[in-house]
Amino acid sequence: MQGRGPAPGRGREHQRDDRDQHRPERVADERDEPPLSLINKWPYYRSKYYGEQSALARDAEDFEVVVVNPALLLGPGDLHGSSTEDVRRALEQRSPVVPAGGYAFVDARDAAEGMILALQKGRAGP
Repeated sequence: MQGRGPAPGRGREHQRDDRDQHRPERVADERDEPPLSLINKWPYYRSKYYGEQSALARDAEDFEVVVVNPALLLGPGDLHGSSTEDVRRALEQRSPVVPAGGYAFVDARDAAEGMILALQKGRAGP
């Protein structure tokens, strides 16, 4: 009799998950080249990226630049649901697409505190 799934006593580690094809080999970080072909498709992301690059180009002893890139900001005062709507749809399982890495968000008040700490203690430069 031919069964489906792993053989008795064997875990899923021996099975290939269809989602594996969409997982990157490793997580990108600030040392990687930016995905400009993707960034340039979206005016908001394009403005954030090139604004950051312009600021970093000015980094000098008399003009120190510290970059902070929080995730999706959530918190009180989002009267139009510009950020909270995405999260609400995800929680209600109404999102048409779920990114491979999931969702990343932060309370705006926590992000503000982090930005103050970055201003006080952050290291300047790229």
